[in-house]
Amino acid sequence: MIANPWITASEKEAKEVSQHEVQPENPAAPKPTAGSTFTQRFLAARRSGSVTGTGESFAERFVTERKAASEQARQNGPRAQASGGTAAAPPRLVNLRPRVSVAASEESPDEYPKVMPDHQLIERLRETRQALAEEKLPRLNRRLEHLIAGNSRELSLIEGNLLRLDRKMTSFYFTSCFDGEGKTLSALQTAYALAVLARRNVLLTDTNVSKPRICAEFGIAAKPGLQELLLDKAAPEAAIAPTIYEHLYVLPAGEGQLPLHDPRVGELLQKLGGSFDAILLDGKSVMTSSESSKIAPMIDGFLLVIECERTKWEVVQMANERLTNAGAENTAVILNKRKYYLPRIIYRMLSR
Repeated sequence: MIANPWITASEKEAKEVSQHEVQPENPAAPKPTAGSTFTQRFLAARRSGSVTGTGESFAERFVTERKAASEQARQNGPRAQASGGTAAAPPRLVNLRPRVSVAASEESPDEYPKVMPDHQLIERLRETRQALAEEKLPRLNRRLEHLIAGNSRELSLIEGNLLRLDRKMTSFYFTSCFDGEGKTLSALQTAYALAVLARRNVLLTDTNVSKPRICAEFGIAAKPGLQELLLDKAAPEAAIAPTIYEHLYVLPAGEGQLPLHDPRVGELLQKLGGSFDAILLDGKSVMTSSESSKIAPMIDGFLLVIECERTKWEVVQMANERLTNAGAENTAVILNKRKYYLPRIIYRMLSR
């Protein structure tokens, strides 16, 4: 611990050479001038052979001389200036305290969000939903609803794990090691569990412009959607579609070529985060696309979908390291397509 963070430059320089030992000065060695710096005087004494080892006496003597010269300069300063001379400058002060950036302080305006959250958006979407007839509201097909009902126990575990997270975490990106491991279906079921079972306001976002599977499952148009929101071509109320499930909303992919790691995506997530408890993004796989790595700093959490008995653990570890190196702070794993070699009721009895 530093008792006094302010020390003179001469004292600091003296401490830097405190590992040398002073020997009696050589009378034949050239004497360093009084106006030379400490380093010049020390090197001159070192070449003369009068300084070896710790050099503690030399350093103390130098500090004493500098302090005496500074005191004399302060006393003779006005007289020297009056006579046209130049007063000796006092030793520099070196601040050893760590520098604190103004941008990193709590009072800095840079810490405030660039885009204010739209807290009234969910109210406007509810009004739109109430104005539509029930048969016109998008819904999943019976096959998916039956599948989700059969996975209610597993979905309750995912729901509980997500609800235990920090309340500030709202955006979640669904990814996998490779294509075909079930990340889109996992995103659908997770959104259903949070909206229907936990009654949370959920925005399910389709990011696949070329193959918008989520839009196809709900039977809604692919545009306007995310691309139009990023380009300011549509309002959120026009792009976000309410569904027959009270707390579940869908944002289609839209039509455009704007990459998902565009800075406007982060601003949009920040804006929508004021109205939704969870924003789920159906993304691309880690090993076949760089999108998940590029968007990592903007996302609160990643859900890595793993197909059981297909993906090797070395590949999963590599994908996790890739996300972590890209800036992902929170990554969870969803085991998908689990095979039951015994009746499922036995597994449930064993897990109690």
